[in-house]
Amino acid sequence: MIHHKVNQPQSTKIPRTIEQRRSLPHNSKNAQKSVVNDVYARLFSSAVDATIILTAGLQIQYVNSAAKSLFNFSAEEGKGKFFKDYLPAQSLHKFTAAIKKSRQDATQARLEIDVINGYRQRIAIALTILPMIEHKKVSGFCLTLHDIGQEQQIEELLRESQKMEAMQYFVAGTTKELQHPLLAILKRIESIESKYKDRSFEYVSYKEFNNIMTFLGLIRKQIKACYDTTTKLTSANKKRLKFESNHCQVNEVIREIIRIKGKSFKNTNIKFRARLSEKLPLLALGHIEINQILSHIIDNSFYAMPGGGVLTVTTQSDPVAHKIQIDISDDGVGISPEDLPHIFEPFFTTKQRVADKSAGLGLSIVYSLVKAGNGQIKVKSSLRKGTKVQLIFPVVEPSK
Repeated sequence: MIHHKVNQPQSTKIPRTIEQRRSLPHNSKNAQKSVVNDVYARLFSSAVDATIILTAGLQIQYVNSAAKSLFNFSAEEGKGKFFKDYLPAQSLHKFTAAIKKSRQDATQARLEIDVINGYRQRIAIALTILPMIEHKKVSGFCLTLHDIGQEQQIEELLRESQKMEAMQYFVAGTTKELQHPLLAILKRIESIESKYKDRSFEYVSYKEFNNIMTFLGLIRKQIKACYDTTTKLTSANKKRLKFESNHCQVNEVIREIIRIKGKSFKNTNIKFRARLSEKLPLLALGHIEINQILSHIIDNSFYAMPGGGVLTVTTQSDPVAHKIQIDISDDGVGISPEDLPHIFEPFFTTKQRVADKSAGLGLSIVYSLVKAGNGQIKVKSSLRKGTKVQLIFPVVEPSK
């Protein structure tokens, strides 16, 4: 055992450890406390976070300067008091449970609670509880308190900012989505007014009547486009998706889509290839929903190949994972790396807008339907090479 000489000069090392307090005379309790506080002061006085040392009975034995500032303690205030006196009821329950576990397992604990300072203000803190072991028993606890109140305020402001940004984006997107058909309606009505407002007649020729009816038909399409947009906005809310049916045979749905869209492909240089695995189990999503998902994706592939190309749909099952995989690929213009992360956002589109067509909601609805059906969707794309969309859905579990 190394004995320190009395006249040994002080060094930057701590001259006495907590264990060495037992070498002091038993009748010198004040001296023992002095040694302990000296050790704590050297360890924690310059710590940025508040540090509080508790006895095994949870009385405050030492507070560093950061803790004094946090709790508005004076030099000696707080010592001898119980830490629980500075905790509101809910925080006291969490703290008591954490202390109990830390005492039993001799392990550190981390939790977030509120404390009450000298001004009776509640402060949110991240608390770390470290048990102090002496002779294989917990002799006290070292508490580290980090003020997270300001961080929480910043996070709350950030969340509010994100909400406002999302709302502004939604309003701007909705406005832009509806402006195109409404502008077309306005222009066509103005055209009819300017053409016929100064005429006084009872008879309208067939040509003029046909012209008016054509305009009315176009206006009807514009109004329907506006209505469809509002319907899609409602449907895009995942919480409002209610499926009438909960299963379908996906190959039949794909064949139906090919028959319906076959006319559109006839006058183009686009070839449709279907590689459908036979004897697939039932897919755990309704016929209408999977039809809408696949139709949107196939339409996007169609528009991505204005000069022609090959559109391939493949199905296969994974009997181990109880999943069905659907791959839809094209060799169209592709999606840029900058645009790819945004393709499922409402109103985002890389297609040029047309006055009588709504755009920018298709993939957002697809994403909502896929997620509501407990499915997965992945998109890989390269400019001038094409795009591949992978869909994975659960199958209907066979009844036991």
